[in-house]
Amino acid sequence: MELLRLESVDYTISGETILDNVSLSIGGKDFLSIIGPNGGGKSTLLQLIVGLISPSRGTISLMGEAPKVGRSKIGYLPQYTEFDRAFPISVEETVALATLQNRWRGFLSKGDFDRAHHWLGQVGAVHLAKRNLRHLSGGERQRVLLARALINEPQLLILDEPTAAVDTEGEKQFYDILGELNHTMAIIMVTHDLTAVSAISRSVACLNKRLYYHGDAHLEHADIAEAYQCPVDLIAHGHPHRIFPRHDHAS
Repeated sequence: MELLRLESVDYTISGETILDNVSLSIGGKDFLSIIGPNGGGKSTLLQLIVGLISPSRGTISLMGEAPKVGRSKIGYLPQYTEFDRAFPISVEETVALATLQNRWRGFLSKGDFDRAHHWLGQVGAVHLAKRNLRHLSGGERQRVLLARALINEPQLLILDEPTAAVDTEGEKQFYDILGELNHTMAIIMVTHDLTAVSAISRSVACLNKRLYYHGDAHLEHADIAEAYQCPVDLIAHGHPHRIFPRHDHAS
């Protein structure tokens, strides 16, 4: 079942091309990791998919509908951002409030909190339910926000640098959770963590305005070098694989 299709998508702003002729198809239980240099358009691509912005050219179909309609069937975890730590909201409220996006009723029911507790349990964070969000570590907060992205039971989960503010142990736990979730939903993850790319992804794409994608977990050396726009050494000792670009040192 095809969940997402992009066909010849461009995105230009103020005369600058951010994305150029991007095509992509996601279905079933795919797990696509997207890597690439900073400023290559990765977050922009995700924003197009979820309908926060519109393409300059090309078409995007999400669950067979326009992104602004189809996004009710996906979960989206954007890049980590700071928030107002003085705002008094609990973990269970943070998660339960996401149920309101798909209905007109503007108050939370016991069923909403039951669903929040269920998904907090699925991500190993139910013990945090009564805590204030501001008192959590980076790893704890990301698991809570993941539960929030899951509460409406999406068919497709989209993650933008989900472990950027998470320590090493928290990363492992987070990726273990994603591996389990991938049994029931497709996942698209933007990341700089190449350990995760090799360990849990089913396919990998490299993005730097253009998308270099072959539909599996293997990328050609030439594609990666083209995307990063610099010479690249691929150093592999079994798994994981890591990419180290060569740069001239100042004298």
